[in-house]
Amino acid sequence: GIEGFNRKYFDIISKTDDEIVLSYYSKDLEEGFPGNLELQVRYKLDGNSLIFEYSGTSDKDTILNVTNHSYFNLGDDSILDEYLYITTDKYAPVDEQSLTLDEVLDVQSTGFDFTQPTRIGDNIDIVTVIDNNYVYENLDDKLMCQLSNNDLTLSVYSDLPDMHVFTAHNLDLDYGKNGEHYYPYEGVALECQFFPNGIN
Repeated sequence: GIEGFNRKYFDIISKTDDEIVLSYYSKDLEEGFPGNLELQVRYKLDGNSLIFEYSGTSDKDTILNVTNHSYFNLGDDSILDEYLYITTDKYAPVDEQSLTLDEVLDVQSTGFDFTQPTRIGDNIDIVTVIDNNYVYENLDDKLMCQLSNNDLTLSVYSDLPDMHVFTAHNLDLDYGKNGEHYYPYEGVALECQFFPNGIN
């Protein structure tokens, strides 16, 4: 919709030292989507892992494709010097408005190929922008990708069939923590989800 769930206030259902459960009630036809939707989001710390779980129940047939849009950076000035490994060799191209096309291509010999750990900046030099959906096509709990530098590795697992990768080429935000300003390529979003606009 025009105003996404990221701009809504969620209710706290429960919280402990290592877990919080939030809910949002989306009324029938909010943003044009049918059905009264009860959405729940659970965040849990488990050792070195942060677990996101999403669930929703609607009283009408509707569409729900919720993801996490955090930006990750392992402590470098830019994510261009960090390495990304993606465990699929399939991606979806986009049109001029960055809308995902109903097409799945092989990453081989393109700047979208991260089937081996690859410095993000090396592929950005080829394609300039990575704002694309990577396609796995199964619902198994699996390793989607790893982001790494010399000190840290972030591993992303999901039981969703796709992951959108956004290298924040146009990032220009003034509302970071303590007024921090964020610039292009200072973070990468790794958004596990279903195929964008897959209903169509």
